Formats: sequence, C-alpha cells, structure tokens
Amino acid sequence: MAIEYIRYAEPVLDNPSSVPDKIDYGKKIYTSMHGKAYFTGLATELGTLQTDTNTLVATQNGFKSTPPTKTKAERDFDAKAVDGDLGSLRLEVFLLCKADPAHAEQIIEAAGMRVKHVKVRVPQTAGAHDGPVAHSVEITGNGKGAHNFRWSTDDETWTVYPCNGTSSHIEYDLIEGGVYYFQCQKILTKGRIGDWSTSFSIKVK
Repeated sequence: MAIEYIRYAEPVLDNPSSVPDKIDYGKKIYTSMHGKAYFTGLATELGTLQTDTNTLVATQNGFKSTPPTKTKAERDFDAKAVDGDLGSLRLEVFLLCKADPAHAEQIIEAAGMRVKHVKVRVPQTAGAHDGPVAHSVEITGNGKGAHNFRWSTDDETWTVYPCNGTSSHIEYDLIEGGVYYFQCQKILTKGRIGDWSTSFSIKVK
C-alpha cells in the first residue's frame, strides 16, 4: 500500500525585525484583512493591531527625535505588542483554514500572509485493500513494525500467515467475488505479541 499523506496550506508571517519595516507590515496585514468577508469575526483583533501599530509609530518617532522623547526599551516594548497581535491573527487565519481547507490558500492570500504547503504522513491503520494485481489483497497492520496476519472466509476459522518482518502482507490467487476476513497482531519487543485486531473484510476483485 502506498504511503498516504495529507496536504494542507498554512499561513506564514514574514514579520521583519526592523521597526520601520514592522510598522509597514502591520499596516499591510490590517489593510489586507479589514473589511473582508473571511475576517468579519476578527474585528476586535484587527482593531488591536491598528491601535498598537499606531502606538509603535508614535514611539518610534519619539525614539528618533532630537532629543529623544522615548527610550529604546519603550520602543521595543511596543514593537513586541505588534508582534503579539500579528501572531494572534496568524493563528486565527490558521483556524479559518482548518475549518475550510478547500479555500485555505485564498484565505491566507486575502490576509496578506504567505502560503506554506505542508505534507503530513497519515499513520498506517489496520485494513484490507485491493492488491497490486487482480484477485489479490494487501493487508496492513496497525502502525509500523512486524505483524502476524490471519484470514478467514467466515470470521470464525482462521489461517495464520507467519510474520514476514513487515507491517503488511499481500495474498494472491483469491477467489474473485469472495469475501475474506482478516486480522492483524503486532509483534512487540522481547518476544511479546499483541492481541489480534478486530476483523476487517474485503470483497476480492
């Protein structure tokens, strides 16, 4: 059985470290998200970003004035507030994407954030699947590692396949249209074995 993956899109912030650039970035994210239907539930968060960005503008101007009216510590404190606002909005956008994965990329782009494509391996679960050729079945164990497998035509009388050191087994030359039942048993450490799984069945093609 081929390894299966889930592919999804998640938002990424390209939040710069330079304070002037951070101000521009905060304004960009606010402008991108404000008033768009995707983000109607985020009015409070967007308002906080706008307020904190404007505060950072004032603090940065005071820090750069001659003589300075704001300290570097005050300026950096306000920059951290903008960082926190942006991080919170990124999380909210991520949650919107999880709720509507078919439109995840559009949501992220509408937010002015960068799209990152993520591929996650789906854990293997016990089951029976069509094999590589006609009249064959591939049986997979519950997760990685060596397994015993067994089969039955009535879910009562079983024939065991000895462990082949893998987490899957292919059985060939089965009867077309026949229903077969399978179970798997994980081989544990130190000579121990797990319990037989519940039965899973397949009709042979």
